[in-house]
Amino acid sequence: MRKNGGYDAFGSLLPGRNYSSDAYRFGFQGQEKDDEIHGATGTSYAFEYRMHDPRVGRFLSVDPLAAKYPHNSPYAFSENRVIASLEIEGLEAWDMNSRDPNYQMMNSEQKAQFRQDAQAPAAYGMALGLAAGMDLAFTKGAASRFVVGMMAAQTVEHNTATSPQGQAMQEQRTSANVSNLLLLYGTGKLATALAPAAQTTSTTAPLLQVAATQETTLLYRGVNNSHVAFAEAELGIVRANGGTATPLQHNTVPGATLWSPFTSWTTNPAVAENFALRPNGSGVVIQAEVPLSQTVMSPNLKSVLLKQSGNIVSESEVLVGGTVKGTPTKVP
Repeated sequence: MRKNGGYDAFGSLLPGRNYSSDAYRFGFQGQEKDDEIHGATGTSYAFEYRMHDPRVGRFLSVDPLAAKYPHNSPYAFSENRVIASLEIEGLEAWDMNSRDPNYQMMNSEQKAQFRQDAQAPAAYGMALGLAAGMDLAFTKGAASRFVVGMMAAQTVEHNTATSPQGQAMQEQRTSANVSNLLLLYGTGKLATALAPAAQTTSTTAPLLQVAATQETTLLYRGVNNSHVAFAEAELGIVRANGGTATPLQHNTVPGATLWSPFTSWTTNPAVAENFALRPNGSGVVIQAEVPLSQTVMSPNLKSVLLKQSGNIVSESEVLVGGTVKGTPTKVP
C-alpha cells in the first residue's frame, strides 16, 4: 500500500487517518504534494496553475481567470463549493450537476435575467429550422434572407470590454456569432437549391428528397474517463439520456442533461480534447459525421480555456439528438 488517508473538504489531512510512503508524491484530488513549503506533509499541493494551502482552503496566488469570475474571491479554492465540485488545475470549479457552474451561484433575479439573455441565441436555432422549411415549401430563399438580416444585426457586440481578458473573450463570442450566421446562411442556400426540385414532385416527395440528399457535418465530442458513459464512449457510442429538455434548458438548468434528448458536441477538435482531459487527465475524443437534421444550434456562446494549450477559444457547441456512432481516439 502506497497511500491511505482521509481529507476534510478543502484537503487537509484528518489526524490519525492518513499514511503515505515517501516515494508517493500525490495526495488530495490526485495533485502533487509540495511539503517543503511549510515543512509538513499534506500542507501544500501543486495544482497546474497555482499552489493550494488546504489548511486555510485558499490558493497562494491570484486566479488567472479572475476577470472571468468577478463574483468570486481570486484566492478561493473550488469557488468555495467543495462538496459538489472539483477544482480544475487551480483555475475553476468543475460542477458535476450543471454545465454552467456560475448558474448555481446566482440569486433568483440573476437566474431569470440569465435565462432571458439566453433566449435570443436559442431563438436563432428555431429560426434556422423554420427558415429552411419555409424556403423549401414556399418562399424560395426569402425567409432565410430575412432571418440572416436580423441575425447579422446581433453579430458584433456593441459594448467594449476594458480588460485584455474581457476583450479576448468578446472577440471569441463575436467569432461564434459569425459562425452561427454562416451556418444559417448555408442552410437557407440549401433550402433554396432544393425548392425547385421539390415543386415538381408530389406532396410527400419533397420530404423524402430532403432526407435522401441530407448533408452531414463533422463533429467532435470529448469524454473524460470519469464520465458515467465512458465505457460506451470508448466504443464510439454516444447516447442522449432522453427527455423533454429544450436546448436552452440543456445549457442553463442544473441537471437538465439527465432529461435531455441532446448530447453536446463541438466543431473544434481542440475543444473536444479539452473536455476529454478534464478533470482526470485522460479520456477519448469521438469524431462523427452527423446528419444536419439531427443537429440543433446551441444557445451556448461560452468560451473555454484549453487545458492542453492555455488558449481561450469559443466552445463552438452543437447539440445532437438521439444516438451517434463515431470513431473514438484515446487522449492523451
